[in-house]
Amino acid sequence: MRGRLGMPGSEGSSMDRDSLDDFSAEEMLVMATDSLQLGDMQEEEEEEDIPPKSLIATNVDLTVFTDEQAKKTFEAKFRIFDPSVCFYYFRTFRRVRIDYSSHANASLAKAKLNLTEIGESTINCYFIKVFSSAPEEGFLQPPPLEKQFLISPPCSPPVGWEQPREGNPVVDYDLLAAMAQLAPGEDHMLHPSHSVTICGASVCTPSIVVNICGEQDHLLNRPPGKIVQTRCPDRKNSIED
Repeated sequence: MRGRLGMPGSEGSSMDRDSLDDFSAEEMLVMATDSLQLGDMQEEEEEEDIPPKSLIATNVDLTVFTDEQAKKTFEAKFRIFDPSVCFYYFRTFRRVRIDYSSHANASLAKAKLNLTEIGESTINCYFIKVFSSAPEEGFLQPPPLEKQFLISPPCSPPVGWEQPREGNPVVDYDLLAAMAQLAPGEDHMLHPSHSVTICGASVCTPSIVVNICGEQDHLLNRPPGKIVQTRCPDRKNSIED
């Protein structure tokens, strides 16, 4: 008895297929997704299977953080199992992280030094798993190069409202070229005057002329002029009258 794939449109089992060309697009997508999920699960299992190589010592006596001789005595007890051990001190929490080169050394140190009295306190040793991240993840990264031109939402967004995306700003190169051609000291007419007939009368519309200022170095040496205050007009009638 031959089984069938649980996908609509599939005919026969994979044993009846001669090549990958016989599979449909849906079946290929399912197989690719399954392989990716299996790969991710295997990587997570491998990370979880790695035994910890670090210890965290709690309830550490305060003299270990303040007295150099007490610190050397504390470190000497852990260096017996691995001379290349590293220490990280957290005075606020009275804790010390100890990193060994192997899980065997860390296990031996935990078995021997757990509930050991150092100074006036009895320390507790626990395994701790340290996850190393990429160096660039420890710093703020610059934002992506693509700018987000988003339109602000209305005061009361209706039901189903979605954030629309605004188009990129448009640069008018013709306008930039025209502005570059403006020479100082000359008049440039942007809009000429036209004669318009309104109610039987001929009226000339105003023209738009741009006057480009020339060199103003001589104006910089001029003393500042005095601003004359505008006189308040005389009041003809008042409320009191």
